Amino acid sequence: MTRYFYYIILMNMLSNILLFTPTVLTADRFHGASSAILLALPLGMLMLLLFSKSLAKFPGKGLPEILDEHLPRWFSQCIKLYLGGMWLLAGSLVILAITSIVRRFLNPDISRVGIILLFTIIIVFVAQRPSSSILYGTEIILMFVSPALFFIIFKSLREEHLDWFAIRRMSDYIWQVPSFASLAASTYVFTGYLKMAVFNRSLHDGIQLKYAWAIPVVAAFNLATTFLIPIGMLGIDGVGYYIYPWISTADSMRMELGVMERVLYTFLALYAFLAFLQASIKWHVALEFVKSILPRKWQEDMQSETRNWKNWLPTGILVLFTASAFLIEKQLNELQTISFARTWHEVRLVSEMGLVLLIWWISRRKAVQ
Repeated sequence: MTRYFYYIILMNMLSNILLFTPTVLTADRFHGASSAILLALPLGMLMLLLFSKSLAKFPGKGLPEILDEHLPRWFSQCIKLYLGGMWLLAGSLVILAITSIVRRFLNPDISRVGIILLFTIIIVFVAQRPSSSILYGTEIILMFVSPALFFIIFKSLREEHLDWFAIRRMSDYIWQVPSFASLAASTYVFTGYLKMAVFNRSLHDGIQLKYAWAIPVVAAFNLATTFLIPIGMLGIDGVGYYIYPWISTADSMRMELGVMERVLYTFLALYAFLAFLQASIKWHVALEFVKSILPRKWQEDMQSETRNWKNWLPTGILVLFTASAFLIEKQLNELQTISFARTWHEVRLVSEMGLVLLIWWISRRKAVQ
């Protein structure tokens, strides 16, 4: 079952290309984005190892149960509510991003509200599934999607229009002090491990880190291609004019012998699957944290086969999640959403560091007892 730990991390790395990380890094390309990537690799890996090794001492348990057992109830409830809100915003940002991409690159006449409603209906259904079912679905989707995505990434490296001089020029800015936003966006490539806060319940043998050495290698390749390929394809100055630089990069590529000549359509179809899965998992994690705040009797009734109104509580909670996505869409335009995502990345990094230190302290305390 440990392979699902690596699947979750790989899925987060792949979806990293589609979301807001390329936008933040290319915006800060002259202000330390290169150095931010170099700093993010050891920082992200350190947090991943600390969290995973600490969580491995609690096989079969999720973070909500661990917090309840080792912290005062009021403090545990506050942390779980905060983490549920952060995962809720994370899923909502994925939904808003894929909505903007569909309208911008496929059909500008489609209503944003209609797209969000369609997406959230599917996501609400998936997010209620058991954690084990979502892990199985993740494995199946990655088996079909990841080979094609790796093919597109490697194809971009062989493009005749890729300007390697523009890529080499980024080394001139490697000694720039990175902005906190670019560091936060770079560390997001590792953040998939935090989903084990809930999925650890399905790993009764604990997390095994036998192949952990491969994670920073894949992360370095992912961050390098996420940041440098759009610069090489769109130009070191021109890349700043694009809101979603990797989507525009894919649109500039062709497959002469392919079934579908424009790479964009294949790229978007593949990433649509990943976006649905990513948003579903984020809302699933948020749902589990919110459910853990409810009275224990309610939690038992929700799992009961006896039909009662509490069986519908998870659906009701997810409907509220959907309402929050519509609220964000109503209040923010596309550029404001990107600015909000930039701020969310910064808050996420601070929160992630605090959470890793907390679970590490709890595991040390457990070892001493």
